[in-house]
Amino acid sequence: MAQRFPTVAVFGLGTTGCHLVDALVRGGRRVIAVERDEAALRRGRGG
Repeated sequence: MAQRFPTVAVFGLGTTGCHLVDALVRGGRRVIAVERDEAALRRGRGG
């Protein structure tokens, strides 16, 4: 079955955002993550 939204965007990679990104990627979606804070972006990338 085709996904209705194969690509989604998540704004903010705090606690909820990074878990949401993880779940979406594991579900087969392409995710565009947007974060304005460099430290949060590094944490969201696992660094």
